[in-house]
Amino acid sequence: MLGIGLLIAVLTLSTILWKFQKDHAQTIFPGVSVAGIDLSDLTLGGQAVVEINSKLTYGRTGQIQFHSEENRWVYTPEELGFPTIRLTRRIRLLRSAGTRAFC
Repeated sequence: MLGIGLLIAVLTLSTILWKFQKDHAQTIFPGVSVAGIDLSDLTLGGQAVVEINSKLTYGRTGQIQFHSEENRWVYTPEELGFPTIRLTRRIRLLRSAGTRAFC
């Protein structure tokens, strides 16, 4: 009797998790944000990248300063070659890690 109840619970939970992942196969999971930018239910590549690029401007407007005696140099992170966000690949990596954590 306990075995059947446990089996039903496991099957129900597995079905709920499978449906959740299926429903969000092409979108970012609810509750995900980057630097305070809500990315919930945006598409992995297009919408999320546009949203981040429009609101996260540090790479273009931030400043990194170098000083040496009386010399001073100011650069943006982009000018120094800091990597751009490869959002789609990182989200898929995090998603696969999350999937393994649930299974």
